[in-house]
Amino acid sequence: MLLQVPNGLGALFGLAQLILYAIYYKSTKRVIAERKEKEVNLSKVVVTGVLEVEPKNSGTTALQNGSQNH
Repeated sequence: MLLQVPNGLGALFGLAQLILYAIYYKSTKRVIAERKEKEVNLSKVVVTGVLEVEPKNSGTTALQNGSQNH
């Protein structure tokens, strides 16, 4: 008897979930189709020019590099 209550509740909630899925299944497909129609195609990216990045200091100091600050 003690295990029948949680199992019965689980079965009821599972049945309720299946019923809700059946009710909203078609409307969900419609909403997804509407979103795809509004979707912006961003698959093409055009990059012009060259980006030059200075290398980061690898932990060496100015004195280790041979330059002096006076």
